Amino acid sequence: MQVAKKVEKLLYKRLIQRNATQPEAVKHVRRTNLPPGYMKRIAAALFEELSAGLEVCYLLDESVLGTNTCIPPSMASRMPLLRGGVQGEEMTLFDRRVLPFGAHATGEAWWRYLHNYRGHKEEISTNVVVECFGVEMKDCKANTSVTSYGQQIVLRDVEPDRIVYVWNAYLEPFLFDNEQVGGIYFLEQCHLIIKPEDEDNGDEVSSCMSSCYAVTPYFMDAALQSDPRAAALVDFLVGALFFHMKAHNDMVEDLLLDQALQKRSLCK
Repeated sequence: MQVAKKVEKLLYKRLIQRNATQPEAVKHVRRTNLPPGYMKRIAAALFEELSAGLEVCYLLDESVLGTNTCIPPSMASRMPLLRGGVQGEEMTLFDRRVLPFGAHATGEAWWRYLHNYRGHKEEISTNVVVECFGVEMKDCKANTSVTSYGQQIVLRDVEPDRIVYVWNAYLEPFLFDNEQVGGIYFLEQCHLIIKPEDEDNGDEVSSCMSSCYAVTPYFMDAALQSDPRAAALVDFLVGALFFHMKAHNDMVEDLLLDQALQKRSLCK
C-alpha cells in the first residue's frame, strides 16, 4: 500500500510538471559538436588532474550529503591548479529523494539515462566514462545561451549495500549570447549515493537517492570577478547546471515510473 501511494505521488508530480508553465520549461541543455582545435587542447593533462580529484571525491563520507553541509576543504579536489586562476565562490546543490523502486533498479536507471543523454548507449556496461564534449545551455524565455567545451570523468561503483557515482568535470565557456568569452572556467564535482531506504531491514522496495553537486568558477584575471558580464555568465551557467542536474534525477524518476507502468500493463 505504501509503495502504491508513492507511485501515485510520482504520477501526480508528473502531471503537475507537464501542465505547469514554469520558466524551466523553456530551458534546454544539450550536447553539441566541438569547434575545430578544442579536442587538441591539453586534454590529456586535464584528464590526469580530473582523475586525481575523482579519487579524493570518492572518499567523501555520506555525511557530506546532509542538507546543510558543504564539501569539507580537507576533502576538496586537488585540481587544477593546473591552469591557475583566482578561485570564485563554490556553489552547492543538494538533492535527496525517496523513490518507490529498489536501489539496484534506480542505480541502473540513473546510469542508463546518463548514457542515453550522451548518445552512447553501447557503453552502459562499463563503470567509467572519460569524455570531451561540447554543451549548449539555452534559456529561450530570457533569450540567453552559453556554449562551452567540457571534459569529465564519471565513476560508478556498485557495492553490496549501495551504488555510488562520483564525477569531476572541467567546463570552459567560449560563447555567451553568441559573443566570444574567455578567462573563466568551472570545475564540477558530484557525489551521488543510492541505497535502500530501510537499510536495517534490507528493504529493496524503495530507495534513497542523495546527491551533493558543487560548481566552482575560476578567473584567469582577478579583474573578471568584478566584471558585470562575467558575473552574468557565472550566474547563468551555474543555474543551468543545477537545473540540468535536477532534471536528470527527475528523468530517472520518469524512466522508472514508465517501466513500472509497462510491467503492470503486461501483467493484466
